[in-house]
Amino acid sequence: PPPPLPHFFLMIRRPPRSTPKPSSADSDVYKRQLVMDYVEAARLRGEGLVWIMRREILPNIMPPLIAEFGLRFCFVFLTIAALSFLGVGIQPPTADWGSMVRENASLIQFAQYDIKAGLTPLLPASAIALLTVAVNFVVDWFLHKTSGIRDEQ
Repeated sequence: PPPPLPHFFLMIRRPPRSTPKPSSADSDVYKRQLVMDYVEAARLRGEGLVWIMRREILPNIMPPLIAEFGLRFCFVFLTIAALSFLGVGIQPPTADWGSMVRENASLIQFAQYDIKAGLTPLLPASAIALLTVAVNFVVDWFLHKTSGIRDEQ
């Protein structure tokens, strides 16, 4: 028999389309049996571990992985920019949007005399916001496309 799969692979499930929903009391038993049946069915067909992971498990875990990537990317990016703004992040001469905001922050007080000088620190700040929002939009778009939900026309 093939070696047992790690426990985290057994947690991924794809319920059959015709299975009725269980009651709340039976949900733990139902989920455990369904998960075991899901992986066990592929193993009983004689599929190898790599095939099960690539064809059965990976398509089911891609949407959560993409969502996690989007959240973590934005969190890390905003943390690095905030630390650089405070002066403890990426140090000069390396360019960073957080340090650009810090270096130009004193120009905001001259906005009443020169509008270009007042908007200068807002450019890297808006770039930070734009990148964060863009990554979230791309992740949302990908999740919407892979979820199988159709837009009503």
